[in-house]
Amino acid sequence: MKTLLCISGPTASGKTSLAIDLAKTYETEIISVDSRQFYKEMSIGTAVPSESELKEVKHHLIQHKSVSEVYTLGDFIQEARTILDSLFIKHEFVVAVGGSALFMDALINGIDDFPKIPPSIRHNLNAQLQKEGLKPLQDELKQKDPEYVDKVDLNNPHRLIRALEVCRSSNSPYSSFLKKSSNKLPYRILHFGIKIERALLYSRINERVDLMVNEGLFTEVQSLVQHKGLNALNTVGYKEILSFFDDQISRENAVEEIKKNSRRYAKRQLTWYRKNEDIHWVGFEMSKSQQLQKIKSRIDNKCEIVILTGVSGVGKTFLGQKLSELTAIPFSDADDFHPEANKQKMKSGVPLNDHDRLPWLLDLNTHIKKSETAQGLILACSALKHEYRRILEKEVKNKINWVCLEANAEVIQARLQERKSHFMPASLLQSQLDTYEPTEDALHLNTEESVETLCNAVLFELYGT
Repeated sequence: MKTLLCISGPTASGKTSLAIDLAKTYETEIISVDSRQFYKEMSIGTAVPSESELKEVKHHLIQHKSVSEVYTLGDFIQEARTILDSLFIKHEFVVAVGGSALFMDALINGIDDFPKIPPSIRHNLNAQLQKEGLKPLQDELKQKDPEYVDKVDLNNPHRLIRALEVCRSSNSPYSSFLKKSSNKLPYRILHFGIKIERALLYSRINERVDLMVNEGLFTEVQSLVQHKGLNALNTVGYKEILSFFDDQISRENAVEEIKKNSRRYAKRQLTWYRKNEDIHWVGFEMSKSQQLQKIKSRIDNKCEIVILTGVSGVGKTFLGQKLSELTAIPFSDADDFHPEANKQKMKSGVPLNDHDRLPWLLDLNTHIKKSETAQGLILACSALKHEYRRILEKEVKNKINWVCLEANAEVIQARLQERKSHFMPASLLQSQLDTYEPTEDALHLNTEESVETLCNAVLFELYGT
């Protein structure tokens, strides 16, 4: 089946590297979906792939236009889809990568049929932005299209101008043209995103900006000063340095503004991606081979199911949450599925019997079956008996990766004493230990080991080295 593999993620999250490895794995080519990398005069500030990276895999739609050329979203869609059609004649897979969420969405789903905009309207809006700033444009859009105001980032000048040029030219709200047409790509689409912890992302952004400055970003922008009124240069990394050359801010302030605005841009990207339920997430901190193996599993329609089992207090939830952060597989705690009657019974110090557990196990089985058709699942669950695990596995198509967690009884007892708010009291530990039946073919781990060691062991089980 002809498949487009889309790679998204915030700026500085490692999209380029992953896309190249993915293209090499499937012996195919890459289409860039980065609206800042189209222009041949803008290299450093847009983080265009290096010469060596471009030699590794053939890229399309990178630095193929001049900043002086008008290149719209519609132009991109037409060109990108023509290239895709030609690539799919000789390849089963094609990779599309970029941080421009609007362009990626339009490539996949098509765009609405907007009226043609007279160049004079766009010119007037850009001139007004330069002279008066964002606020008058924001106020105008609030008046002319309050519906779209609730959806758009009002601090993004590109989005403001695009909406207002439609409003002014058609005398109709921009939102009235949305979702009137659909022209989705006639290929299988698998969309992957790189999930990265925000503090780490912001640190990488700051480091990247410093690297860009050291590589000559100020010199690059200086060569473009004569084009400063063009839309292409009204972007992070260029507008701040143009302000420096206009003697509005110092060089040091320009660098700090680039870092700040890049972090804000990344935050907006993350907000957009969170709304897209079609994205399958891949953890940034996984090794590259593990990232590729996870993507391959999704291509092969295998959603990983990992069930961490063991007595209460052994560390199932803690490890499950860490694994979820790392792999971006959703995490669930089986305790959350217990009916209130079960929780009250355990709080009173009475262990649950098989009759108490059966409805709970059946609910969990339903949850597992739903998860294996979506994003997969990491489940922390005290399924202590073999018969409990058989109920959980009933009619589940994908392999369940069982992980049995163990620890010294004294260590577990101490952990239970520390979590006094939990409904499972320490007094029931011995009843659980007496019931526990380890699974022979499971991965057995001692949770007194470091969390890094435990996570690596599970990742190796799932994806190899």
